[in-house]
Amino acid sequence: MQRNVKGLQIFTGISCLFLSVCFIFMGNNIIEYADVYKWVEKPEIYGMLVFIGLMIIFFCHFIFLSVIIWAITMVKELRGLSIVTLIAGTVSFISLLGHWGCLTDVVKETPLGYEINRELVTIWISTVLIFLFFILLAVLFVRILSLSKNRRIAGTTQFAENLFISLNLIGFICGCIGLLVIVVEFFGTVTPINRKWIVLPTLMMVILPYIFVLLSWVFCTLMNRSDGWRDEKISRDLTRAGITTWIVSIPVMVIFFMINFDNILGPVCILWLPFYIFTSLVVFSVSSLYYYKLV
Repeated sequence: MQRNVKGLQIFTGISCLFLSVCFIFMGNNIIEYADVYKWVEKPEIYGMLVFIGLMIIFFCHFIFLSVIIWAITMVKELRGLSIVTLIAGTVSFISLLGHWGCLTDVVKETPLGYEINRELVTIWISTVLIFLFFILLAVLFVRILSLSKNRRIAGTTQFAENLFISLNLIGFICGCIGLLVIVVEFFGTVTPINRKWIVLPTLMMVILPYIFVLLSWVFCTLMNRSDGWRDEKISRDLTRAGITTWIVSIPVMVIFFMINFDNILGPVCILWLPFYIFTSLVVFSVSSLYYYKLV
């Protein structure tokens, strides 16, 4: 236990350095976004610095999510804060994708005189979401270091339970955002080539936080199978959730097929599989939480 606490303390300290770097890059980006038209006209190095900062922030999200998951599995005192921060990190990660895409459009379209107000709104909303995540993360890091320094981390035997709840909350968020992207693209004027090379990779990135947390949950569960009752209950709840998802997804896909029967070569030919995956993810996550907490 003490070795794990020491490891968490060291990892959190290293993550604080990465967080400081992210704050610096975000501060630089906010200064540049204050006058985008002037920023676009600056030498190319200024543009590269903004995009390099976004790339560093993107990869740092995985480090930060790892610390949060570790805190969820170890620090009972910070369970609520850790779960909220994990959710904020997922939203921040996904918003970063839209941030990057809109910023790329701004760089391309501003010299041509196109309207960029919609892109700027998206960039600023994403910036606020990322910044809020960093603030929550800073608070969590300070609390972890404070508790570990004062040797007040009691640990928790409910790590699988905490991570299971977090996993399904993340699944619900990713599923809803994925469905929102699908609806927008379905009713939008996106060309088939863009659906293939832009929309589908975007949906893959949306589900990435869920996959990351899922793999973490599987790893932690396999490494710490100490409570047979909890393992049995989670397995039973997953089975119920799987059956519920199967029962719900079939009629949903039948309705989806019937609505698009006369337009089978339209957007549905590309979006049907992502629609099925994200619908199933939402239903599975909600039903897992329902059975685990209420049944």
